[in-house]
Amino acid sequence: MQKSEYLSLLIVEDDHESNKNLQELFRDKFDDVVGVYNGTEGWEAFKSLRPNVIITDIQMPGMNGLDLVRNIRKIDQNCFVAVLTSYSDQQYLLQAVSLKLDSYILKPVTSLKLESLLKSIYSSRIHLLQHKVLISENTYYDSKAKMVMCLDKRIHLTHVEITILELLLYYKGEIVLHETIENAFCDNTEKSRNAIKIIMSHLRKKIPDITIQSIQRIGYTIP
Repeated sequence: MQKSEYLSLLIVEDDHESNKNLQELFRDKFDDVVGVYNGTEGWEAFKSLRPNVIITDIQMPGMNGLDLVRNIRKIDQNCFVAVLTSYSDQQYLLQAVSLKLDSYILKPVTSLKLESLLKSIYSSRIHLLQHKVLISENTYYDSKAKMVMCLDKRIHLTHVEITILELLLYYKGEIVLHETIENAFCDNTEKSRNAIKIIMSHLRKKIPDITIQSIQRIGYTIP
């Protein structure tokens, strides 16, 4: 199975041998693989690296795996999270319902379990990408959630701003006529022309990476 996007993996496992083995097993499946050895290191690594996949053990010294995931979910709802579990971890998993865990791997880890995990990861990322429209390398529009994300932080837009942004992104590379934009939200042509200019200015200020070009007397385009 081939990767459909740049995939980075963070492995959080306190057993050094298991951690290194997992790194080797996944090395040719991901573009970047990093291993750390406890939850505190995992949290610091996540904040700096922002991987889109994380595999974590549950019982570790200091911050445990579920506390790590709880912190991650406060800032990232889309990261694929898989937990390494044993039968003794069942009491912990009862606490994890609200953490949006994507997969569980029951120890010992086997090649069959890894293949199943990879299929789940690729399927999840493809589903996410179907709703993600890239604006720049660090910024995208989530058409399902109707929000713009930049470096995993939400950029708040008004309903009208979202409507116009969707039009520009739908016709990306083409010119969207003034009349088309006006019809989307306003009947008064004279008033809406001025309003459109203001809204485009707001979009440029709120979304630093976006390029909205004004085509004089015709319309606007995102090239």
